Amino acid sequence: MANRFFEEEDISTSAETNWRVVLAEELRRRNPFRDLHAAAVYSTPEVYLYHKEHFRPYGAKLVLQMEDTGLGVGFHIERGYLWAAEAGWTLQPHWDWHHFLYLLGNDPGFVSLFKEARAAFESFSFWIRSGESDAEALSFHATHLPLAAMLGLLNGWPGHLWCDVYFATHLPRKLLLEAHDTEVIGQILQALQCVEPIYRAVLERKQEIDARISSIGD
Repeated sequence: MANRFFEEEDISTSAETNWRVVLAEELRRRNPFRDLHAAAVYSTPEVYLYHKEHFRPYGAKLVLQMEDTGLGVGFHIERGYLWAAEAGWTLQPHWDWHHFLYLLGNDPGFVSLFKEARAAFESFSFWIRSGESDAEALSFHATHLPLAAMLGLLNGWPGHLWCDVYFATHLPRKLLLEAHDTEVIGQILQALQCVEPIYRAVLERKQEIDARISSIGD
């Protein structure tokens, strides 16, 4: 075994793997992002990093997501259904999605964060997809799509479909299995550091709006 984080059976979309717990523990031990908590996800092959005091279900987060070809590392945000048969699954006013779209459409500084991430890792790309099996044709991968076009795509996403947005880079299977500890964790941390400012910007916007709402209540 080249490193203590990944074994052959870990490079899989199965949730029956050990890498998530090992890697989440290492990230908590190193604590590279101060107030962000790293947690292994029980039901999916993912590790989330998020601010514990401001995390909401379906909120923005940093994510490590295993696929059959390697590990995706980046930023993740999701939009619920605009209408749904079951209560609780529709997009709510307090979801981070609204802050993300506002910043994407109104804040040039926020837009520049994506360009800076791509300057550090050319492989950073957008993946937009829905969890519904019959919506695979709508899945979208873009490396150099202008962010204005991205905003239009997101605003036009069908209301009856869930929407997952990833801005992530990819660490290949070969690297995960053959590189030593320091190289593997170094690559992961470098990629996370590229998207941390994107997450922080959404978090700060949310905190600002929450403070305004709280002051009105007072």
